[in-house]
Amino acid sequence: EDLPMATVQPVPMTPLEGFTFEGYRNADGSVGTRNILAITQTVQCVAGVTGVKHGMEPHGDDYDAPSTGEASSQVLRETLAELPIEPGRIQRVINDLNGERWRFLEWAMADARALAPLPPHWRLWHPADCLGDVGAATGAAHLCIAARALQRDYAAGDGILVFTASETGERAATCVVKPNPSVGG
Repeated sequence: EDLPMATVQPVPMTPLEGFTFEGYRNADGSVGTRNILAITQTVQCVAGVTGVKHGMEPHGDDYDAPSTGEASSQVLRETLAELPIEPGRIQRVINDLNGERWRFLEWAMADARALAPLPPHWRLWHPADCLGDVGAATGAAHLCIAARALQRDYAAGDGILVFTASETGERAATCVVKPNPSVGG
């Protein structure tokens, strides 16, 4: 309350000309954009992000017809099959568990079906506990967390498996890998 109040009014800016909107316009007039995240090798904190594997669960968060976790299991298996390092060198998994029951039940099935190649002591990180549920930014946030954890050695191992699930059924997985994985693992 003891802080001074701003009294200077900003000068109005002239509208920009020559720019175009590169997003999409919905029928109701609302607009959106697609954000693209690129983690480049120039920062030398990661060697790369493996190809993103996609799948579609038929039921999403429909409690009357619970998910079988088949698509989640499949994208995890495909990601592990194409790793540039041995799966035993992945000791962290980042997931979007946020307290919703359907996410936990589906993840438990996918874990049991697909993650046997990981070492027995791998750890699950679910950043929603700290960040909250960030919605459509979840995948980008998880990639940034994985890259930073590898750069700063917050995470054991040479890579971090990243998995996300949307309420409409889309599932995706990828892996962020260190630039110079340790020899012999």
